[in-house]
Amino acid sequence: MVQPAGRIVAEPTYNASIQFAVETDPAKSVAEQSLLPGTVLLTTGPTRTTGFADFSSYLQEAVKYPNIRYIYLYDELFWTGSRIAIGKDETETLAAARLSHAVGLKTVVTILPYVVLDPAFALVDSNAFDVIALDLYPSMAWSGSHLGGCRYNDNLQTNLLYCSVQKLRSKGFKGEIWYAYQAFGVNTKPIETLKTELAAQRDTIADAPAFGVTGLVPFGLYLTADQIAQEPFLFQGQGSAIESLVRY
Repeated sequence: MVQPAGRIVAEPTYNASIQFAVETDPAKSVAEQSLLPGTVLLTTGPTRTTGFADFSSYLQEAVKYPNIRYIYLYDELFWTGSRIAIGKDETETLAAARLSHAVGLKTVVTILPYVVLDPAFALVDSNAFDVIALDLYPSMAWSGSHLGGCRYNDNLQTNLLYCSVQKLRSKGFKGEIWYAYQAFGVNTKPIETLKTELAAQRDTIADAPAFGVTGLVPFGLYLTADQIAQEPFLFQGQGSAIESLVRY
């Protein structure tokens, strides 16, 4: 259970933490993140847009803190924010993974299920990553068009997650697969519709261990002011009408 938060606080059920870096000085950023509770997944900034120029500096600092065990390399690999781009930034991300392994850190990336299920999806080195987290949010209005006949049950979210897991394994990935689920609300959607979607998501979470998902990340349970400023149509799950549906 990974708690993504912009604050330093321990909560029951969570044994790991991730805090998306705001501080840009590597030494200060790593020191700040080292104070998070449990096992820490270190972040180094938005590598999809800023690249890996300071990555080695983060690694040099990270080895000073034994509770930092993972490093988050890349957010939504092969996705530009508007389209699928298989292979984009893969060479740089693989180089960062090798550097991370050399200092004893486990590597994490997220990938959208639509990217995994794209016919062109492939990984140059399927096991450069210790963890692939699949981020699947029902409010993104997914469809079943990429499933290609793959099916687990009648729940679209479950099918998208299950079929993505099967595709990753078919490509030779042997690491852990985590599920980054929707713990935020959307102001543009009626609350009852949102609750129905999140209730179906709870069924997906319940089924996920049966097909090999070993980690759970509630994205948006807490949102920083900066995150809300960037996407003002979102609200955090904690303290809201949907909290009981997204908290574990």
